[in-house]
Amino acid sequence: MFAYVNSCKLLKICILPEAPEEREIKGGLRYTLMEMKTAPDDDDQEFVDVIFETESSEDSKQLVYDESCLKKIIA
Repeated sequence: MFAYVNSCKLLKICILPEAPEEREIKGGLRYTLMEMKTAPDDDDQEFVDVIFETESSEDSKQLVYDESCLKKIIA
């Protein structure tokens, strides 16, 4: 799990198993970037939206390593 945090907003990436039949989420793509929110001093996170989904590890890496893109998403 990867997290990029700005105040009470955060981005998390979920990576599912490579084999689709081994995934808990049937029909889900392997790499999913989600926006979550939380309150100050609270560990609970609430799902907001799916930002990006792909089966490609290269597309996922490109997004995760582009800090300027992540900052725009979470601003």
